[in-house]
Amino acid sequence: MNIANIRRWRNNIAAHSLAFGVLLTLGLISMNSIAEDSTLRHPPAGPVGGQSEENGALSWRGIPYAQPPVGELRWKAPRPLKPFETTFAADSFSDICPQLGNPLMDIDPSLYGKKIGSEDCLYLNIWSPPGKGGDKQAGPLPVMVWVHGGSNVGGAGSLYHGGNLAVQQDVIVVTINYRLGLLGWFSHPSLRSVAETSLDKTANFGLLDIIQALKWVKGNIAAFGGDAGNVTLFGESAGAMNTVALLYSPMGKGLFHKAIAQSGSLRQTPVEVAEQFTADDRSEFSSSETAAKILAQRGKADTREKAREMVAGLSQQEFLELMYSASDTELVSTYTLDIGAAIRAPQIIPDDIAIPSGSPWELVGESEGVQKLPVILGSNRDEMKFFLGLSPAYVTIVPGAEIKIHDIPRYNLHASYLSDRWTAQGVDELALRLGKHNPDVYAYRFDWDDQPSYPQADFREFFGAAHTMEIPFVFNDFVSMKAFSFHFTEQNRSEREQLSTAMGDYWANFAYTGKPGKGRSGNLPEWSQWAAGNKQILDAASDGGIHARQGVLTMQSLYDRFMADDSFSSDEEKKGFYAAMFLGREAWESYFLSRLKK
Repeated sequence: MNIANIRRWRNNIAAHSLAFGVLLTLGLISMNSIAEDSTLRHPPAGPVGGQSEENGALSWRGIPYAQPPVGELRWKAPRPLKPFETTFAADSFSDICPQLGNPLMDIDPSLYGKKIGSEDCLYLNIWSPPGKGGDKQAGPLPVMVWVHGGSNVGGAGSLYHGGNLAVQQDVIVVTINYRLGLLGWFSHPSLRSVAETSLDKTANFGLLDIIQALKWVKGNIAAFGGDAGNVTLFGESAGAMNTVALLYSPMGKGLFHKAIAQSGSLRQTPVEVAEQFTADDRSEFSSSETAAKILAQRGKADTREKAREMVAGLSQQEFLELMYSASDTELVSTYTLDIGAAIRAPQIIPDDIAIPSGSPWELVGESEGVQKLPVILGSNRDEMKFFLGLSPAYVTIVPGAEIKIHDIPRYNLHASYLSDRWTAQGVDELALRLGKHNPDVYAYRFDWDDQPSYPQADFREFFGAAHTMEIPFVFNDFVSMKAFSFHFTEQNRSEREQLSTAMGDYWANFAYTGKPGKGRSGNLPEWSQWAAGNKQILDAASDGGIHARQGVLTMQSLYDRFMADDSFSSDEEKKGFYAAMFLGREAWESYFLSRLKK
């Protein structure tokens, strides 16, 4: 229990006591009305009070699910909390976890490139339909736990509001925070040397936070009307990557029963890359490199080489003292502002505790070790326009003036290949391996691109069905993600709301039954299993609507298509783009490189 919460609880209790005393004296309320507060819940974690929202949803915001990971608990496995002794007022979102402020967040521009958030950030949020168990369904409701994206270095559970999904689909929605960046994934021998428990020896503290949140849900969600035996873990981007990792993590077993990975991937950082100085650009944020950056920031070394020499000469105890003395601001200040603050930090590090050693592609393809539960895998047709559209190599953005794509054919060609690569890696190749031992695999592609054309730019071409664009449709919330609000207009309202309702229908039916089927309504086009490459295309009615498409997109087939493509402007452009497609850090790992044609 941290000081801020203690003060807040005391202040709330004092204020409520005074207000209730006045109202009781005036005879305006009775003790019975106090006891019948519709949001008061009594889970094993202790009494929690929430609030009713405009759409009828009940919500509980900012419930702690673990002790604050501060001080000696930094880079330790999350510790459970003792039950609350007094009612916890879950009436506001908690701080987000430390990260760089960036233009994609709804924050003051003066905070771009600066540290925002607090290390005391392990909190979750709950939404339920009206009534303890919902109005449409007797008994406990399916639980959907959302893992936010942000490259595992940014984002927060509070950015996503689950009220509409909860009310419209009669489910319990939970969003969570988890440690990010160097506070969430950090590997060094000195940390293992002072581990107090076996879990402290992990390097995947952010993943352990997600696991701890799932344990909290398992132990407490019944009090909020949820079924602890029917939990769907769903996430987008890094959240989807974490979800997939928990499919083959031994620590994920029994904590969730279905999984949805939206625009996910299967990626790991080897221990040596996470710890050592190397020439590989993936080591830019290794634990050793981070220590060197902190020494340089403090003026202890005037060159990178000198700082690295100093780190190499530190004892384990000296390394610990340096890293624990660093504030979260110092740590985040070592980051480089990028698109969505997407620094190249280590994540999903094989440690034989949370993450087994070995190729993740081999692990998910084995029948032993990976959970055999219903899974939905999906991607967006124009994933990479989210990133290329913010890259000065492709686009010039003049604030308040125009967005100018330098070479539209080149922009669309590169975006198409890179987006197809994402689909191949995050959907088809993964489905092929999971499908070897699990028939309950489903796949989709999100195609909605009916954005408006402004004088500054045609957003249908500039952005289209880009990365993150499906999230407002899943949550049926076109307001909270303010960075993308200009995509949604009165002209596209009818069809996007129709598609959003359908997607929520599919997602909820999957949460209820393990099959998207025809949605909970039973009126949607049948969504069949992956089998021979079936994908459900999700689009507006005027663009073909929802329909099935067959075909498997593998990296080999993408390679073959690329090599035969003569639409590049020159051999030089094609050679350069080949490296980005097939040889880059974010592209195909060595497990597959050896299988590509030379």
